[in-house]
Amino acid sequence: MMTGLLMSKTKKPRMRILPSFAERILARVAAVQRKRFRAKNPVPTIGVTGSVGKTTTSRMIAEILKVDYGTVALSTSQAAWLGDEVVRSGDCSRGDLAECMYFDPRTKAGVFELARGSLIDRGMILKSVDVGVVLNVRDNHVGQQGIQSREEMARLKSVVAQRALKMAVLNADDPLCLEMRDCVSAEQFCLVGTDSENRALICHKADGGPVALLEGGDCLSLYDNRTLIGSMRAAEIPASWGGRYKPVAINALYAMAATYGVGVDFSAIKQRLSRFQSSPETNIGRMNFIDDLPYSLWITWASGIDAQNALVDFFSHHEVSGRKFALLTYIGNRPDELIVATGKKFAASFTDFIVSDWVDLRGRAPGETPALLARGLLKGGIDAERITHCGSFVEGLEKAFSLASTDDLLVVNSYSGEEVWRRSRRYVVRNVASVVNEENFEPVQDAHLDLPVVDRYGIDRAEESVSILTALRYNLALRSRLDNWRRNRSIRLRRD
Repeated sequence: MMTGLLMSKTKKPRMRILPSFAERILARVAAVQRKRFRAKNPVPTIGVTGSVGKTTTSRMIAEILKVDYGTVALSTSQAAWLGDEVVRSGDCSRGDLAECMYFDPRTKAGVFELARGSLIDRGMILKSVDVGVVLNVRDNHVGQQGIQSREEMARLKSVVAQRALKMAVLNADDPLCLEMRDCVSAEQFCLVGTDSENRALICHKADGGPVALLEGGDCLSLYDNRTLIGSMRAAEIPASWGGRYKPVAINALYAMAATYGVGVDFSAIKQRLSRFQSSPETNIGRMNFIDDLPYSLWITWASGIDAQNALVDFFSHHEVSGRKFALLTYIGNRPDELIVATGKKFAASFTDFIVSDWVDLRGRAPGETPALLARGLLKGGIDAERITHCGSFVEGLEKAFSLASTDDLLVVNSYSGEEVWRRSRRYVVRNVASVVNEENFEPVQDAHLDLPVVDRYGIDRAEESVSILTALRYNLALRSRLDNWRRNRSIRLRRD
């Protein structure tokens, strides 16, 4: 097989295998074949965007769709899955990967998280989706990549609603999302809200439009044609922790509306939501409770004021007999004011704090982000001796694991949920075995330990084309067509 070599001019030269001309041609032929196959065999697709809540909402939608469709293509900021197979690890909330998964012949339904960064850099790429969901427009990403206001952010995210064919699902509590009704060309739009007195919700419901509403703070109701389609209690969803964690109830409203938009029966929706748990296996880094340590460990991530308010409120009412520790990190390219406000917000619910940089400094000087977090904690009334500064995220984790003791609570608020989970497993193997009966102790064998980098589609290779092996694997018809071409060519040559 012919290949080309490329040496990058960096301090640490690296070699990259470039696809040969034949590979590129075959990859393009394979792409055409996949598109022709999908044109004859369309599958339901749902795109999800917003400032907060995208990943959990996408995971819920995928779980619901499994009932009717089986193999669901799911791409999020955590990874990408085709059914139960991880086809790419890392952040996959991008349109090019979504398109590649959509054209995979094995896909029976698609759920694609579409993040702000990808929409700016690459665009949506997908020409359309059956249902487009816009959760909210917050200011936690304003000031990045040329976006200077929430209004500009709303225009960027509105493309997901504009390209919806059957239904656009919009946040009725967010005026910027509500304005997107004017640009929707889908057959209908569904409004989602938590305020039963919302005028827009009342009018849309009266007109017979679909509405998903949180009633009484605990009841999730879905209406259409002025009729109640179905309802369930937030407490019935395990990930809501008895209904005490409100963001999950709101995520579930959008999941209900989106799956209803592609024709899923409400009984199936309710069945899957009543089984949805936010664990390291199903939704890593989002309110994961780890119970095999001497203390209670929670791994989560709250970005933005609304998410932080909900998290702080949840742990304010979470009783423990020991101390409450919080390990705080933040993404470096966020505004100083937001990072300081985060520290101040967490000061209300915890007694002891560890602050550190995140894995990726994102342009900050080492130690700058934890200093801002500490400033917010001091403003919130926390004594300086209760704040531990760590130089790196890994150091912060090790310090947090060592400081917490029996009956304490440790909450790790970090974007790197998978890293926290891996480190906690190693900590269990190293330290907890000496606490419990060593004869009966068996270290946890988990797929998340040292998870390798996976890229089944090869979209990050040169020219973002798949390799010949991938092309042949996903296009069974291609091999026979090539064989027929060679056979016909051989016959013509013999005749000549």
